[in-house]
Amino acid sequence: MKKIMALAAGLVISGSALAGNCKSEGAASIVDIAVNDDRFEILVQAVTAFGLANDLNTNRNFTVFAPTDDAFKAIGFAIETELGDVLNPELTDEQLSAVPNILLYHVAYGSRDSEEIFAKDKMQMLNKAFVELDSDGVSFNVNDAQVLIPDIEACNGYVHVIDSVLLPPTEES
Repeated sequence: MKKIMALAAGLVISGSALAGNCKSEGAASIVDIAVNDDRFEILVQAVTAFGLANDLNTNRNFTVFAPTDDAFKAIGFAIETELGDVLNPELTDEQLSAVPNILLYHVAYGSRDSEEIFAKDKMQMLNKAFVELDSDGVSFNVNDAQVLIPDIEACNGYVHVIDSVLLPPTEES
């Protein structure tokens, strides 16, 4: 329960505290894009709760595969209050400790649009694991997730909206 309370306290950070850090005036960072899109409330809260927002809010370039709120809800994440307990209180300590690794499995170094990404068959993510990439020229898939909206350009990279949460391979896989 203490962990959930600590997470909830971390969620009080306002959207303005997450404002972009790119150099040009009015430029939207990856964090700005997520904060200003109501499809990513759970993603923003999870990234904030686990202290990753500042890392994504720099001038360093990233490529982010951003799951929608519906994708998070499908695996048990939920916003339960207006401030948002980002995680379902039913999660075990083991599940809770896996969240940062799951979040890092959605981010890669470098600014890559869909053309560059899908010219390859795999890509290394920040957690050091690889995602499988597949495209038929019309649709794009990352592991089993379909890219719903590719190439949302930010001043520090690209956001690609996906329809499910990417779960990193386990050590047994």
